[in-house]
Amino acid sequence: MNSPKKDNQSLYRWLVASLIFTYSLIFVGGLVRVSGSGMGCPDWPTCFGKLIPPTVIAQISWHPQTEIEVEDMILHNDTLWVSDFNFTTLESFGAENWHPYEKHNYATFNVTHIWIEYFNRLFGVTTGLVITIAMILALMVRKQFPRMAGVTVGAFLLTGFEGWLGAKVVDSHLAPMVITLHMLFALIIVSLLIYAMLTVKLNSGPSSVASYHHKIPIYLKILWGVTVIEILLGTHMREGLENLLIAFPDHNVDFLMTTLGTFKYIHTGVGILLVSLTAVLWNKILMHSTPSTSVIVLMKCLLGLFIFQVGMGELMVFGEFSPSFRLLHMWGASLSIGVIMAMVICVEHAQKEKNV
Repeated sequence: MNSPKKDNQSLYRWLVASLIFTYSLIFVGGLVRVSGSGMGCPDWPTCFGKLIPPTVIAQISWHPQTEIEVEDMILHNDTLWVSDFNFTTLESFGAENWHPYEKHNYATFNVTHIWIEYFNRLFGVTTGLVITIAMILALMVRKQFPRMAGVTVGAFLLTGFEGWLGAKVVDSHLAPMVITLHMLFALIIVSLLIYAMLTVKLNSGPSSVASYHHKIPIYLKILWGVTVIEILLGTHMREGLENLLIAFPDHNVDFLMTTLGTFKYIHTGVGILLVSLTAVLWNKILMHSTPSTSVIVLMKCLLGLFIFQVGMGELMVFGEFSPSFRLLHMWGASLSIGVIMAMVICVEHAQKEKNV
């Protein structure tokens, strides 16, 4: 049998891997969105009814004298058709053998979009497997870390739920509210994995000599909540912008920003609140506490990420909402959630040790 220390080291590595894969998946998911590839595969979990997506449209086009199996899909006359049973096609298309796909009416073949979306799905499955291994290892040390094991199980269950929600994103033809929920649960998974990872690391290392103002954990949790709200507002705004860009391709940025209405001002207002909370935290941590080096580094990273976010936001406007700026803006926001959560765990661990 492995020693508890080796078990903890192995668990920590898999939790780190889980976090890296999850953040990478958020990035890939953002790439799917900004590239317009969300409907590259119009069905789920298959892609045009196939386990391996088509590479040319001829693979999903109607052909005479062709063997068709039940649930096969074809694109014909700008409609996605699904076969009702096994049969062989005749010399002309017979609609009586097919029914239109019922979940939406999207019927476009774009091989680039197909394979970006398909890679996203494959990467999602791989991430799920990595988190599954981390959960199994966490359950093996549940007597030592019962709460951490429960949190890891929660991350595993939410990962499965995210897979189901991903299917609903496609079925709903990229409904903004479903996409926003998809992002929310991704942020929760990141936070749970960071909790589990740092719980193992901090409890396996030397005791902390740091001390913190007693209100810092409260400020950090408020900051986490406000940041999540800001990200969800931004996600919803981004969906609105992308729809406007499609509907009004010839209009300028000022028109698009005006059309967004109150969402733009709410997003800006919450951003100002975030900067204010960060300033209060900076004062409480650096002026009224004895922080560890890790927390100082995390605080500086958080400040840097918020500055980066403001910069990306401005570049998005001046850059005609460039997909690259939108992607970096979204990913930077998700990184800030992880940094805040890491600070919460480090500060609460130090306070707990001080009170023992």
